[in-house]
Amino acid sequence: MARQFLLLENTRAVIQAENHLKELNIPCRVMPVPRAISSECGMCLEITPPVKEPQLEKIKALALPSTIVALD
Repeated sequence: MARQFLLLENTRAVIQAENHLKELNIPCRVMPVPRAISSECGMCLEITPPVKEPQLEKIKALALPSTIVALD
């Protein structure tokens, strides 16, 4: 199963995004950015299970600069 991650600019944005996703009933957890995505330190949100297009649009509408990455 593919894993889906929401990458944000800083820890504060990760916390804000986590709160917004919880309000939208989108399950997520804060975790370190996987090495397959970046060798730098940082936090991200793993979205579990991966979300479909309607939920992706809600995430994009949060107005937080972010990138959604999927890993197999």
